[in-house]
Amino acid sequence: MTGPIDRSADDAVLARLGKKQVLKRRFGFWSLFGFAVCELITWETVLALFSQGFENGGPSGLLYGFIIAWSSTLSVYTVISELASMAPIAAGQYYWVYMLSSEKYRVFASYIIGWLTSLAWIATVATESLFAGEMLQGIVVLDYPTYIPTRWQGTLLTWAAALVSTFVNAVIPSFLPRIEIGTVVFHVAGFVVIIALLWHYTPSYHNADFVFRTSLNEGGWPTQGLSYCVGFLGNVATFVGADASVHLAEEVSDAATTIPRVITSSMILNGIVGFAMMLTLLFCLGDVDSVLESDTGFPFIQIFYNSVQSVAGATVMGAIVLI
Repeated sequence: MTGPIDRSADDAVLARLGKKQVLKRRFGFWSLFGFAVCELITWETVLALFSQGFENGGPSGLLYGFIIAWSSTLSVYTVISELASMAPIAAGQYYWVYMLSSEKYRVFASYIIGWLTSLAWIATVATESLFAGEMLQGIVVLDYPTYIPTRWQGTLLTWAAALVSTFVNAVIPSFLPRIEIGTVVFHVAGFVVIIALLWHYTPSYHNADFVFRTSLNEGGWPTQGLSYCVGFLGNVATFVGADASVHLAEEVSDAATTIPRVITSSMILNGIVGFAMMLTLLFCLGDVDSVLESDTGFPFIQIFYNSVQSVAGATVMGAIVLI
C-alpha cells in the first residue's frame, strides 16, 4: 500500500482507456481511504436516519435491515471494485457500461447511466447539506428551548454547508488529501467517544428482547412487512456513496490496485462501526416517547441528552456528529 509509485503505469492505463493524464495524482491509499470512509459516514448516518427505521419496523427491523443492507451493498461494491481494477477511470459507471454493452446499445445505455450517476451525486450532496443545516437547528433547539426553527433559516444553513464543501473542493483542493486523513482520525475518535459516553452514562438499558425481537408500525402501514420495507430505505441510504473513490481514479496513484482496496476496506470498517452504533442506540434508547417526540427533530440528539443528562454534553456530542 505504501510501496514505490510508478506514475507511468497509471498514465499507460489511462492511455489504454483512450484518455490522456491531465489531473495531478495527489491521493495515495490512506488519503483515499479517509475520503471513502468519510463519504460513507455510516455511524453518523445511522444516527441521522434512526427515526426512519425505528418508526417503520422498530428495533428488530433496524437491526436486521442493517445487516441485509450491509451484506447486499458489499456484494455490489465488490463488483464495482473489480471493474475499477480493470478500468480505473473517473467516468466510472457510464464508461464501464459503454465498455461492456453491445455495440448497438452502448451509447444510449452509457448516456442514461451517466445522467443517473450525476443526478444521484447531486442529490447526495444536497441531502448531506440539508441534514447538516437541520442538525445544527436541532442542536440550537436543545440549547435554547424557546427557539422556533424556520424553513428559511434551515435553507440558509443548508447553503452554508454546501458552500463550505465547495470551498474545500474548488479553492483548496491541494489540501484535500491531508484534510481527509485528519477527518478519518476525527471520524473514528468521535465514534469511540460517543459510544463510550452512551454506555457509561445511560441510566438504564433496554433488554435484549426489546432490541432483537420488538417490531413497530408507527406509520400505520397495512402490514408489518410493508412497514419493514419502508424503514429499510434508511438502512440502504446508510451505504450510499461507496463508489466515490472511483470518480477520483485519475487523481490516485496506482489506481487499479488502490481503489478496489479502499472500497472494500472502507465498506467493512463502516459496516462494523455502523452496526456497533446501531446496537448502542437501541440498548441506550431510554424513554421511547420522548425520543420520538423530540423537539430537536433528531431522535439521536434526545438520546444523547437522556443519557448524559447534560445540555452541554449532548451539544458537544451532537457537534461531533455534525462536523
